[in-house]
Amino acid sequence: MSQFEESNHDHYYDGARSAIKEPAVLDFRTALQDGRVINMRIQIDNEEHEFIKHVYELKLGPVDNKGRIDSRSELVFADYSIVLSTVMRFAMEYLTLHPDRLIGINSNNDNREHLRYDIIMREIEQVSRYFEVYGLNLYVRLNAPVSMEYENPFNFDEIFPETVLLSKELNIPVSNLYNYIVLKLKSI
Repeated sequence: MSQFEESNHDHYYDGARSAIKEPAVLDFRTALQDGRVINMRIQIDNEEHEFIKHVYELKLGPVDNKGRIDSRSELVFADYSIVLSTVMRFAMEYLTLHPDRLIGINSNNDNREHLRYDIIMREIEQVSRYFEVYGLNLYVRLNAPVSMEYENPFNFDEIFPETVLLSKELNIPVSNLYNYIVLKLKSI
């Protein structure tokens, strides 16, 4: 049994506390490597992505003092598979209620992109049992800080408009990781 299945038990996920409405929200608690337990939130936007039809963006992060998701904090979870399992179960619940939709997951920096990709690929066999997982490069990255005087600080060669189905066999160099992930619920 993989970590994804092991951590996908009800004591890590309280579906009754989720509110599948617009926007869809799930609050949960999780342990950090240093032993602290923090409040986390998953939220799926109530508006379609402005560039990709039928995609609704998922946000994940700790809850700040004003009740908002802090998507810039850097956390080291005690068990990443529990967090992934919670996100996947919530996504499955959401997409079951909205079968015409897809979920998009954005990374707001390269470190998060590498971590997200690494976690998903480590559990891709389990995740792929329930979802088709696609990668695409939706955003342009800066080649250099904007303050530096370059003719063109943007790397438009990294934009790939087509989606690629992620699988265990797909070997993507770290320099070309997809900066946007799309989940589609499989018909089970």
